[in-house]
Amino acid sequence: MKFVIAIEPAAEGSAYGVVVPDLPGCFSAGDTLDEAVDQAHEAIDLWCQTMIEDGGSIPVSRTLDEHQGNPDFAGWVWGVADVPVERYLGPAEKINITLPRVLLARVDAFARLHGESRSGLLARAAAKILSTGPASVQGKKAESSRIAAATRTKSASGTKTLRKKSSSRKAGSGIDA
Repeated sequence: MKFVIAIEPAAEGSAYGVVVPDLPGCFSAGDTLDEAVDQAHEAIDLWCQTMIEDGGSIPVSRTLDEHQGNPDFAGWVWGVADVPVERYLGPAEKINITLPRVLLARVDAFARLHGESRSGLLARAAAKILSTGPASVQGKKAESSRIAAATRTKSASGTKTLRKKSSSRKAGSGIDA
């Protein structure tokens, strides 16, 4: 997965700083630029692993253009770190879905235009929707945790109902690495 990184140039006698704007609280530093970027890869990996293990989700990255307009990072150098965090999401599963023909044609055309597969586009779209809704890391309790905690029970009448277990976990706690 690719993550935009902002690199704070080192001043005389200080280290390079790296911030991952899309992952709250994820940053690194190093005495050399290479060391700082290597440390950023480790910080991203740890942040994503912890977020998934805690029932949260990895936010969809905003574009480099969106970040470059942020005055908090004026004068910083921008880069992209490709970190293989997909392993924390579990193995891919094949599914069978039904979509209207016109919608499927539009999905396929969009995917081709952007050099993606149909599955890749649909997965990215789902991830974006889930990361901007109640399951986002903006401090709300993760919807995915509530869904995972729901258990099937039988009511007194014998009909199936959903009962949610309470969970004290909260999404949104950043990892400082």
